[in-house]
Amino acid sequence: MVVSRFMEPISKLGLWDRMLDRFYPGLFDNEIELHHLYSSLDLLSTHMVYFLAYLCEARMTKNLRVKAELFNSKTINKNCIKSRPLTSVQGLKELNQVLAIPIKVRNQKIWVRTDIPENAMKILNAISIKIPPKIL
Repeated sequence: MVVSRFMEPISKLGLWDRMLDRFYPGLFDNEIELHHLYSSLDLLSTHMVYFLAYLCEARMTKNLRVKAELFNSKTINKNCIKSRPLTSVQGLKELNQVLAIPIKVRNQKIWVRTDIPENAMKILNAISIKIPPKIL
């Protein structure tokens, strides 16, 4: 119900009627009261950031699967472990390693980013994000 309310905002009673009529005919029989609906909406507002993060991760995973991206590592290249699909968690861990470092050149501070690992590049490409320039 919370996801339905998030994806298509309608009134509480409209959502309740749709649930009863379309999705769950005869299932509830007045066991759920209005305060249950309020509780679920409170849950949504409290945990919206977590829900959106999960939604983004699911979208990244789907795009990686569609593009059939494979995880790249030294152990796979040395045939110590078998090749496997790249997951969003693995790619984001490598993306987290990218840093921006301030460098002073002729009394001016410029920012230079470190190299982006291959798996992190695959994540950025999967979600159609432009690769940032080396000098920021």
